[in-house]
Amino acid sequence: MAGAAGADGIIRVWGPVGAAEGVVGGGIGGIGWGLVSVLEGHRGPVAAIAWDPSSSRLLSGGADQTARIWDVPCPPPPPPPPPKLPWPAPQPPLPPMLTAGASAGSWRVTSSS
Repeated sequence: MAGAAGADGIIRVWGPVGAAEGVVGGGIGGIGWGLVSVLEGHRGPVAAIAWDPSSSRLLSGGADQTARIWDVPCPPPPPPPPPKLPWPAPQPPLPPMLTAGASAGSWRVTSSS
């Protein structure tokens, strides 16, 4: 998760999102980063923000002389990408084969089984 704040007094939090939620910056399998939370409450510019070690709370300090603690919901982790297929794809074993040939009036038949 990542947060940004500025002169408008609003804190914006970005985190991993799926394609249905509006992917920003590409991603793998439709998974990327997007806006997950907007925090409003300061009456002026926000001067600093900091995450607590669990990453579920954000501390902010503003020019309005207040410090706020925000509970930021963490989105669920995105699903894992689909498994990669081996390349080249494994081939099934070949069935037994018969071969035949003729030379000087005689036939010879062999089997690979």
